[in-house]
Amino acid sequence: MAKKFSDDFRMRMDDEDTESIYNLVKEDLEIEKLSQRVTLLSILLPCLIIVVLFFAYLDIKDRVSRTYDTGAQGVE
Repeated sequence: MAKKFSDDFRMRMDDEDTESIYNLVKEDLEIEKLSQRVTLLSILLPCLIIVVLFFAYLDIKDRVSRTYDTGAQGVE
């Protein structure tokens, strides 16, 4: 009589291997998201600081110009 089942086919009843693969994929996705956030912050934060410093410079320049003009009129 021939075998009904082959020795090559084996069905696993434990879900640990499947769950561990899913957990690894999930961890990789979380690390990738974190990496994207860090990259975004490392680009946007310096740009934001530069913009704030630029506007602060323009404000100080305007105030100094007004003070200088006021002082010149007072002397005349």
